[in-house]
Order: sequence, then structure tokens, then C-alpha cells
Amino acid sequence: MTDSQQADSIHSAPHGRLHAVSTVLGSLIIPAPILASELAEAIMDSANPAGLEQLNVPLAYLSEILVTSLAVLAVVIIAFLVSLVMLAMRTKSKRALALPITVAAIQIVVGVLSLVFSQIVSSAGG
Repeated sequence: MTDSQQADSIHSAPHGRLHAVSTVLGSLIIPAPILASELAEAIMDSANPAGLEQLNVPLAYLSEILVTSLAVLAVVIIAFLVSLVMLAMRTKSKRALALPITVAAIQIVVGVLSLVFSQIVSSAGG
């Protein structure tokens, strides 16, 4: 099988759909938990279940926000890993895994770097 035939077989249905799902899940590793934490913060601020008087305090509902964000991160990572295993089993090709894994690795590197840089900025007093 030539490289072009193998590339075509990776993207053919139903492998193409599974490949796309794996790639999208890999790209959601950073944005999905951020979105979930922002939604949790908005819900907590609007509902104010603890009856806090100062909601503008940055750590008002920190534990609820962190639990929501980490739960979404866990679900995305588990779904990503399951989709990779399914893709590997169906295609029997390591080339099919290259794009989803690359996208996920870039997401993780960018996420870690953004955390490091934000810590540097906040420790510098910015």
C-alpha cells in the first residue's frame, strides 16, 4: 500500500469520522476546561448559593470552579484516549494517530507555558 493509499484509507468513513473526533478531542484539552470554569464561575456568581456578600473576590467559589474544570478535563482526556485506542484498533496504523496526538501535545505544551508565564507575570507584580 502506497503512502497516498494509506492516507486515503485513514480518512475514509468510518475511520475518517473517528479520526476527526480524535483530533477535535485533542484540540479541546485546554479550551474545554477553561470554558467550563468560566461557566461555573458565572453560574456561582449569579446563583450565589453560599450567600456571599462580596462576589468580586477572585477566590469566592474557587473549589467549585476547580472541581468543574478538572472534571471536564478528565472527561475530555478519557474520551480522547478512548478514541485513540479505537482509532488504532480500527486502522492498525500509527500514522492515523499522528495528527490527534500532535494536536493534543501542542495543546498541553501551550497550556503549561501559559500557566508558567502567568505565574511569572503575577510574581513580578503585574
